[in-house]
Amino acid sequence: MEYFQNRLFLIVNILTSLKELDLQNIDLIPEGRETVNLVKALSNSKIEKLTLKSCLTTHSAFFISEYLAKSQNLIDLKITDHTADNSIGIIKNIASFLKGHKKLTYLSLARNILNQEDCESISELLQAESNLKSLDLSGCELSYGFCNSLGLGLRKSNNLEELYLNDCKLTVEAFMFLINRTTTQSIKKLSVDNSQIGDAGANGLGTYETKNGIFFQGYWKNDRQNGVGFEKWPRGSNFIGEYNDGDKEGIGVLNFEDRAWYQGEFKNGIICGVGA
Repeated sequence: MEYFQNRLFLIVNILTSLKELDLQNIDLIPEGRETVNLVKALSNSKIEKLTLKSCLTTHSAFFISEYLAKSQNLIDLKITDHTADNSIGIIKNIASFLKGHKKLTYLSLARNILNQEDCESISELLQAESNLKSLDLSGCELSYGFCNSLGLGLRKSNNLEELYLNDCKLTVEAFMFLINRTTTQSIKKLSVDNSQIGDAGANGLGTYETKNGIFFQGYWKNDRQNGVGFEKWPRGSNFIGEYNDGDKEGIGVLNFEDRAWYQGEFKNGIICGVGA
């Protein structure tokens, strides 16, 4: 404990001259003298990039959140790798205090335990008036309930351009829901590299784009689309659904360029069976 206090004491004393601060695996004790001094020093600093990895508990997050709400220069924030039982709910505190932050453009909440209240706070953050352009939720387990809350935030967000969901676990329904949301909003980049969506194909997740503008992102097996995928054509039509051996097969949604759409069954790449 003494080593920790001495190390944090040194950080606090040089903080006013820093623009970047990266704290990893330091126990920020709620109401502890060094934690309180750190928050005070942060409030008077010109920090632009702050990383807190495996540092926070539910209680200490509240103290840090007060600084975040008042920070004038922060543009890049990473609150990551909080998986202990005493860290449940920290994202709710962080996200709640960040609503309306004018300068923050990048937020990473990767590899945290997220409960439903955390999800709703992230959604509210996306709906608030802010300049947040990039959100990273990589390494989180995303339930359909979470994706539903996130989708509501995405629907009302005007500034978010990039969403990172790498190394996540998503159900097929949750993935299709998010794809549908992001294709109709301001999102320019959706990254789901190495994520497990339903039952992943043997060769995994990948992205392919032809020279004439046909785009596909989804699962492959033996160089063919297999599993869930999203395909888009140059004139604006797109397909979200299931593939088998390179063809649309199973349940999917086909959106035409004239805004007409079909949701239902496909077989051998064509509409077949029940649908609307």
